[in-house]
Amino acid sequence: MLTNPERPVGISILGMLHVIMGLVTMIAAFAAVNPMPKPERFGIGLIEVCLGIGLLRLYHWALPATIAVYALAIIGSISHRNLATLVLASAVIIYLCMPGVRRTFAQHVVGDSSVGVPKP
Repeated sequence: MLTNPERPVGISILGMLHVIMGLVTMIAAFAAVNPMPKPERFGIGLIEVCLGIGLLRLYHWALPATIAVYALAIIGSISHRNLATLVLASAVIIYLCMPGVRRTFAQHVVGDSSVGVPKP
């Protein structure tokens, strides 16, 4: 019988980074250095925070959503010829697609007493 799956260290780091960067982005959207608030920056920060929380809590939607965000980052890095972003986003997607990481998200069921028990 499987027990509650432990969150991989990489997911913990990635989730915390998303929360921190999201909060920084949200604060910067309304910082004094900006003459006018940038609602789109605040929205991006909010999405980052939600992704980070979803990763930390192992929500099912967080894995495909994070992969989609990094896929968009890859597209943007190609159009802007940014090699660092291309490599980093590719590495994150490869990590998120690893069987152990995917299995952790598949085993975690929120709000159910059968947490960690595989679905039939």
